[in-house]
Amino acid sequence: MKETDGTLSAPVAEPGATSALILCGALICALSVATERGFYYWDYSAYQNETLKAADQARVLFATGGSFSAPLFTVPLIPWVLLLGESRLVFVLAIYFTFFVPYLLLVAAIAKRVLPERSHDVAIVTVAAALLTSAAWSHVLQGYPDIAGAALMVACVLSYGRARPGIGLLMSVRIGVLAGLSIVLRRHYVYAVAALYAGMFLDGIACSLIQRGRAPARFPLVRHGFFVTVSGVASLGMIALVTPGFFAMAMNTTRGEMAPYEQSVAATLVGMVATVGAIPLLLAGLGWLWIRRRAAPWPSEIRLVVLATLAWIPIWGVHARQQPHHYPHWLPLFVI
Repeated sequence: MKETDGTLSAPVAEPGATSALILCGALICALSVATERGFYYWDYSAYQNETLKAADQARVLFATGGSFSAPLFTVPLIPWVLLLGESRLVFVLAIYFTFFVPYLLLVAAIAKRVLPERSHDVAIVTVAAALLTSAAWSHVLQGYPDIAGAALMVACVLSYGRARPGIGLLMSVRIGVLAGLSIVLRRHYVYAVAALYAGMFLDGIACSLIQRGRAPARFPLVRHGFFVTVSGVASLGMIALVTPGFFAMAMNTTRGEMAPYEQSVAATLVGMVATVGAIPLLLAGLGWLWIRRRAAPWPSEIRLVVLATLAWIPIWGVHARQQPHHYPHWLPLFVI
């Protein structure tokens, strides 16, 4: 905590209130599972089944040795199953605390950049807003682990903000590793990562145009573009290192597998709005306009969220053409 004029800038109330909100979210998870009636099927059961299989492999590995092969998203969930059991509640809470809570805290860290002088209030409000945004975590209650990739996207945004202007070698590699890991965890994050890099390039161009003619503070566009490219290469390297054969598999199967779920561009755009709701989306737009007036210039993290979201809309709407209800790439973050 920073100290200013003899007072603490982040009161003890912030972690206390944030923790209370997080526990409220866990209670919602428990109530949701307790009130469910019926059989889990399709994706609603697939990810839990994969996790239980991975836990069984881990038990054998610990007891007798041998090999371990399981989807990467299951690895941090295995201790929950081994220690607390194989119930649906354990699985949902494991996703909530392992993947969604880091997402909450990282989003709050971005929000603090808007009003740094009231960062503790902003953090509490942001966590509450995220919990009230169903698009951010309704899929957690359904047993989807996809929020893990969204947390990594937010981590990329924070890393980008720390590296401004022009990024840098170590930070570009860090962003690339995080972005690549999100794709390894859930391959559909290739769309979110494409939007991330498009947003980074656009931000560099925008900064260059804004600072044109200001020789002492001219934006290093060429250097920026080089390190964004290095970051993209690091992302590809991360994917190839962790999942050999990923690119061949994606080229051969992805389009065929997803074809039954594709729809028209117009229907996809309508689905985007429906995912977050027209009114929340409108309020978010007004909020971004307020931030524009309040913070001039925008913090780099805020610019990147806006640009990446704007890039993601045509990428997803034209290429993927699927309902994005359980794909929390950028829209939920934009609304929060």
